[in-house]
Amino acid sequence: MSRLARRISGMRDVNVSKYYAWHCSKNDNNVWKMEYEMACDLTLEEGLDLERIRLNQDTQFIIDKGVKKGVARRWVSDVEVWFRDAENDSL
Repeated sequence: MSRLARRISGMRDVNVSKYYAWHCSKNDNNVWKMEYEMACDLTLEEGLDLERIRLNQDTQFIIDKGVKKGVARRWVSDVEVWFRDAENDSL
């Protein structure tokens, strides 16, 4: 089991919403924030959690559903970064 899977705490769906909020906190651009909201909604609608996103690395699914390529790539690739930030904030 990965370090992320062992140590991430909280409800899986809530963590997806927290991940969305974290992305929004890193951007001032409202269009990008709307794109992250779409990625979040798609993740929840498909029953995915952050561990699935991290393991599968499927950006194409999110792009095919209409999310901008750069946002989709960040959504998939930044799970570990979010986890480290969240872990450091809780210390």
